[in-house]
Amino acid sequence: MQSIHQLTTILREHEEVLGLIEYGSAQETDATILGDYDLFVILADNDPGVESLHFRVAGIPIDLNLRTLTQLQEMTSLEDIDAALVHGRIIHDPHSLLAGELQRIRKLPHKAACAFTEHKNAFVRHGHRHVFDKVHGRTETSPLLCRFLVNADIYWLVQSYFEVRKLPYEGEKRALNHLQDKEPELYDLIESFYGTSDLARQIELMRTMTQIVLAPAGGMWANEELLAFGHDDSKDLQRRGADIFRNLFGRQPHA
Repeated sequence: MQSIHQLTTILREHEEVLGLIEYGSAQETDATILGDYDLFVILADNDPGVESLHFRVAGIPIDLNLRTLTQLQEMTSLEDIDAALVHGRIIHDPHSLLAGELQRIRKLPHKAACAFTEHKNAFVRHGHRHVFDKVHGRTETSPLLCRFLVNADIYWLVQSYFEVRKLPYEGEKRALNHLQDKEPELYDLIESFYGTSDLARQIELMRTMTQIVLAPAGGMWANEELLAFGHDDSKDLQRRGADIFRNLFGRQPHA
């Protein structure tokens, strides 16, 4: 295959392909594609153990997600990549099977199973604070390490914004568009972060962003605060962690 058009032409002519749904910014008709090309292929039947294929056509990364018509019809909530169907564009539907299904799917709720558990809450609050602990006192002696840590944390921080608010994360571009529209203060802070090379200023901006992102989760891990990690199904985790602390040390965690 030498082009995206050739790819979609082959799929259109395949007897098992019932439809094609593009998602993402790239379209099959684009003369040039920056980034990747995203496509759902709706099949009459498929190996249930294989959900997607990833390869390149003319150097362009292809994300080919495989779903059957039955799988579309049985969807009752959206999770992971299936959430991208909400923004999907039908480019092949010879039997007029997809338009109605896609309209129904767009009204489905996002799966609540990605709930922000007590364990995840503690893990995220600890993790983002831990970055500040690691860079503290090292900006002059280890500037490369500090830049590596703070830049990696910004990407995680954006993901955490959606996680703590139980919102779907639909990729980098949609995430930034959401912040620009719904959280302009946070968006401006991100722009300022990448607009300066002053490491101390970046860390200051990151601290402000972290407090905004983690506000619904209780903010960053505080100096005198005990956090307990466990499992996503752990209940009453922080109280149980405090009980273990008292048993080990004979005093309250914050005493």
